[in-house]
Amino acid sequence: SLHDALPILNFFNSEDPIGAWEKGKKLKTRVLWVTLTYDAKRCSLDEAWKTLSYEFNKWVTNLRNRYGQISYHFQPQAFPGSGSAYGYPHLHGIVLFRDAEFECFPRNEYDRTGRLALSYRLYAKDELADQGKWHSFIDVKAISSMKACASYLNQHNMGTSYGDRKEAVLNNALTWFYNKHTYTQSRDLKKVLSDLIGKLHN
Repeated sequence: SLHDALPILNFFNSEDPIGAWEKGKKLKTRVLWVTLTYDAKRCSLDEAWKTLSYEFNKWVTNLRNRYGQISYHFQPQAFPGSGSAYGYPHLHGIVLFRDAEFECFPRNEYDRTGRLALSYRLYAKDELADQGKWHSFIDVKAISSMKACASYLNQHNMGTSYGDRKEAVLNNALTWFYNKHTYTQSRDLKKVLSDLIGKLHN
C-alpha cells in the first residue's frame, strides 16, 4: 500500500517532537492538513458546488500573497448525514509551504472513529485562517510525517470515493453531476515533496 511504501520520515525539525516540545523547544513544520468546510446558510447547494473551484483558487492566492510559494493536494467531499449541510462540498488536503514554517504543539484529540489520537495544532491557526479569507470554518493540523500524510489521504479517499457506502455514493454522484475532479493538485507537488524528502534525509 501507499502507507507501507513511504519512508519513515518526520516533517518536524526534531526526530523526537514530543520530547523536544516537553523540553521547551519549538516544533516547526512546512506541511499542513487542512479542511475547508462550507456554511450551508451562505448560498444554495447548487451555487456552492458551482463556485467551489473559484473559491478554492481565491483561498490559495490569498495564502500565497503572504506565505510565498505553496503546493497542495485537495479532495472535494459532499457533506454526509441529514443536517442542513447535507450534500454541501468541503475540501480535505495537504498544503506544503516552501517559504514559511509554522510552530505547532501536540494535543490528544478524538478522531472520526471516536479513537483518542495524537494531533499537532498550529499556534498561528487564526492568522492562517484570516489570511486565506475562506468564507466558512476551516480546520488545520500540522502533519508530522510521510506516514501520517498517507494515513490522512487514504482515510478520506477510501471513505468518499470507493465502495457502496452512502457517503461514497453521495460524493461520487455530486462530483460527477457538477463535473468536479476526484482531486485537485498543484503541478509541482511531486517535485517539491521529493525535494523536501531529500533535504530532510540529508
